[in-house]
Order: sequence, then C-alpha cells, then structure tokens
Amino acid sequence: MASGDDAPPGGGDMFDAVTMLEDRVFSAGLASGEAAGAEAGFAEGEALGLQRGYEVGQELGFMLGVARAVRGALALPELAQRLGKHAGAAPSERLGRTVDKLEELILAYPRENLLDGFDPVSAMQKIRAKFLVVKMLATLSLKAVPPDPGEGISF
Repeated sequence: MASGDDAPPGGGDMFDAVTMLEDRVFSAGLASGEAAGAEAGFAEGEALGLQRGYEVGQELGFMLGVARAVRGALALPELAQRLGKHAGAAPSERLGRTVDKLEELILAYPRENLLDGFDPVSAMQKIRAKFLVVKMLATLSLKAVPPDPGEGISF
C-alpha cells in the first residue's frame, strides 16, 4: 500500500495526472480558442469598420459636394432662376437655409471613433433627410451612374 510519502504534491491521487488529462486539455484549448477568437474578431471588426467608414465618408462627401454646388448655383443669377423652379416658383431663401443646415450637419459629423454619447445612425438619418429636402427644393434629379468598365483614363 502507498504511504503518505507517495502522494503527489498538492494532495490528490497519484493517478490524477492521467484521469484529469481530458479536463486540463479542454481548459487549455478553451483558453487558447478564446484568445485566438478575440484576436481574429478584432481584426475582422477593424476591417469592417474601415470599410463602413469609407462608405459613410463617400456618402457624406457626395452630399457635401451637392450642397456646395447648389450654393454656388444660387449665387449665379442665371442658374438661380432655373434652380428650384417648381410649379413656376422662384428659388426661395428656404433652399439656401436648408443647404446651410445640411452642410452644418455634415461638417459636424465626427471623423474619429466616438463610443460615448454619439449615435451615428440617428445622425446619418438627419443628414439624409435634410439632403432629400435640398433635392426636393432644388428640383434635382440625381442618379448614380456607375463608370463604364470599358472606358479608361486617357490624357
């Protein structure tokens, strides 16, 4: 029979190393999997964030460009007469104020990652709604036309 001196350090049975092997391997694998998953999730989240940020930036840039083009057209009498003619009405001050508000909303949109106190979905909804008002007041018909893949850039 085994005496008290034959017991493994830390107490327990001398066969614990064999009988508890599955539990130890499972625990080590779980810890390793969680670490690898967190690392992969971070990389995937970063890639998705960059892609989505690029898309939002493109959309905001397009709307800002339209707002500035409308403002420039309002400053030219020959274009201002045609801009915003809806049922014979002349362009109103409302269009100018709406363009100003749209530009203000776009420029106020943060360009860094804010986690506290900012709702990007709500902010984009406000900007898109204001952009639609500008389109309606200016009677613009904007269509996205994808570039022809057969056309190259020539100099």
